[in-house]
Amino acid sequence: MDIVDDQDRIRQLNVATPLVEEQTIELPDDVHVPLTLRSIGTTIWELGKLHVGKGRSKAWSNRSCKYKHPYPIGYRATKSHFGNDYVMGISLAETKEKDGPVFEVQLANKDVTWKGQTPTAPWTEACLKSKSSNTRVSGPLFFGFSDPLTMKLIEKMKGYKEACLPE
Repeated sequence: MDIVDDQDRIRQLNVATPLVEEQTIELPDDVHVPLTLRSIGTTIWELGKLHVGKGRSKAWSNRSCKYKHPYPIGYRATKSHFGNDYVMGISLAETKEKDGPVFEVQLANKDVTWKGQTPTAPWTEACLKSKSSNTRVSGPLFFGFSDPLTMKLIEKMKGYKEACLPE
């Protein structure tokens, strides 16, 4: 990389290279749900199905996500956090005003549910109602989408190639 110093002289700098190459995870053929992600303690009970029809592009994570992927409709998981147990799910919006996935976080064994159009929206509401309201939350992390194992499971789902096609 060329850099101009204070006297406008060009000098060459060595660009640092990472010491550890990015790891690729090979998923064994015998991995099935339910499973608990050891990285974050989320248990995935149901992977759901990928939306491959019209409107499938709305069932994808946004561009700023570290792992860009489709959100499986019917996904179900549980997590203990903030001293409570939570049930998480993804459904497809059924109104014309709102389309795309709906992310739901429910306080287990209670009639308290938060919903949003992103994974973070319901978790933010759950956090604000907890004793840890100053805690930052990441919906993709809590749902399990930041774990490479979940990403590999989604990539191996039926319809993944179709879900990736442009509309």
